[in-house]
Amino acid sequence: MRFFPIVIYVCFLLLAACTGSSPKDTLTTNTEGQELLQEKIEIPKGTAVARVLNLLGPADSTDTAVNGGETWNYSHKRAEYAYVSNSGVVQTLVIGNYNPSPVPGDSGQTLLLTIMFDPGKKVSDFNFALKPF
Repeated sequence: MRFFPIVIYVCFLLLAACTGSSPKDTLTTNTEGQELLQEKIEIPKGTAVARVLNLLGPADSTDTAVNGGETWNYSHKRAEYAYVSNSGVVQTLVIGNYNPSPVPGDSGQTLLLTIMFDPGKKVSDFNFALKPF
């Protein structure tokens, strides 16, 4: 029974290590020199602004709230899919085959995404829609 709290603690540490960045979350360049994100991006609530910027690039527009928070809007991007994962304790935004710089003829749907940050510069909420182009 004395080992149970230790096992739980180790499980939380392993879970935290699994949610870190992976090579799939990094920007790469295709043969035409266009930046693309590979496979899928996961952004759990509580993610820092710097990580969102690294994953999605700069927002198309931003707004500052009275409480010191920010809202970032992405409206000229493409993605194959997007959904919210409720598995685990934290809601996570999942975006597949994200393209921050689409050109005519690119596959995917237009991604309309709004990310809200709290005054501590962490993701507090997000809204999205996929529209056919």
